[in-house]
Amino acid sequence: MLIKNDERKPLNLMSSNLKHKLTLRYMGALVLIAFVLCASYTILIQQISANEQDAYIINISGMQRMLSQRIALMAHEIHHANNKAQAEEYVINMERALARMISNHEELTTGQYKDGHVTPLSPEVYDHYFKEDGLNAQVMAYAQAAQDFLKVYQAGGPQEIRDTHYVNTIVTMAGSGLLENLNAMVYLYEKEAEEKIQKFKFLESCFVLLGLWLLLVEVLFIFRPMVKEVTARTQELERANHQLMEFSYRISHDLRAPIISCIGVLGISQKFLDDNDIEQLKVAHTHMGNSLKRLQGLIDDILNLTKMKLTDIEEEEVDVVEMIEKILMRLNTFPGYEKIKIEKDINLSGPITVKRFLLEQNIENLISNAIKYYDRSSSNPYVKISAEMLGGRYVFEVTDNGIGVPEQSRSRLFQMFQRFHPKTSFGSGLGLYLVAQNAGALSGKIEYEPLEKGSLFRLTFPVSNNKAA
Repeated sequence: MLIKNDERKPLNLMSSNLKHKLTLRYMGALVLIAFVLCASYTILIQQISANEQDAYIINISGMQRMLSQRIALMAHEIHHANNKAQAEEYVINMERALARMISNHEELTTGQYKDGHVTPLSPEVYDHYFKEDGLNAQVMAYAQAAQDFLKVYQAGGPQEIRDTHYVNTIVTMAGSGLLENLNAMVYLYEKEAEEKIQKFKFLESCFVLLGLWLLLVEVLFIFRPMVKEVTARTQELERANHQLMEFSYRISHDLRAPIISCIGVLGISQKFLDDNDIEQLKVAHTHMGNSLKRLQGLIDDILNLTKMKLTDIEEEEVDVVEMIEKILMRLNTFPGYEKIKIEKDINLSGPITVKRFLLEQNIENLISNAIKYYDRSSSNPYVKISAEMLGGRYVFEVTDNGIGVPEQSRSRLFQMFQRFHPKTSFGSGLGLYLVAQNAGALSGKIEYEPLEKGSLFRLTFPVSNNKAA
């Protein structure tokens, strides 16, 4: 059975990463929504502008129908005027109508309008104006006939007009094909405007669907992962809070016990001192020393844990062989060390880049546990330390043939304050918990594998700067 710890990062790093992720996701969601809103707003503004322009075009196109009939009416009224003053009034109205009709026609046929808009003529409109005998030729002929009528009037007055055919020509032109074609042009402009509105409705429908689709995408791929992330982080915080409460309770108990023990022994020592019982005083002194050593070990573990939690540890190059040798030198005073065979199998071609403090603390904890809990009944106790790079990850293993971990306790192996052999050796119960925390800080994991005789602990973490073979 293989037992793994959760690969968890320190909470301060998780908080920073969470803030970064949430910020990016919120920004992404806002950018997408802003894009759809801006695009929809732009299309709406363009459509409003197009509608205004279409309304203007339809208006002056419809005006052409009215002007064509007004010009014919004014010509008829001039022809039948009772006196020159009355005729002059009709002439002025006819001139204004003719000037406006020519001006409108120029706008409609060039696509350059007085309000500043430029609207290229569609192929259908262009063909209607400029095909053979099209509306352009009809309007220009009609305008020319009206101008000739006015010139004749200006040259000879009302009497001259009555003696010409110009009035009949204008009235005939206005009432036949010209009016029909002007009507057809108005309907054509209205048709094109309606088509634009339908296209706008289609585009708006597309943007509504796009907006709904984006909302669905944001829910599925932005907001739902954010909820999961926040939920996970909340659970991490609850877990940390639970651990903190447990830690506070256990620490207060474990710190208090050695102190109370020392106070009690001091009271007994005073009696031995009064009785001059040196032998018993030595025994009491030994008890106090052991209690204080346990207290020192607990404080050291707390300090190490605090350092790991709060310190931003930089990576550096580490000579693994040298590091392990220094660890073994520090541990050679452990009881039974001289009886244990230490084996080393380091398959790394050179230094590795890693957070030295975390790696050294983990290796030292694993080796010290293997030494403290060696099998005192074994004739050949050993501890094997190996290191290699495998599949882009560093792999460190500490194997021993010691007394191992009871099966019923293995599920709690990497929790705080877990001591499985309190009668064999003292300890704070924080060692393996600290190993698990350090492994997470290295973006790695720690695994335990029970052997037929003894234990195997495997620490793996990714290569930061590959200098090992």
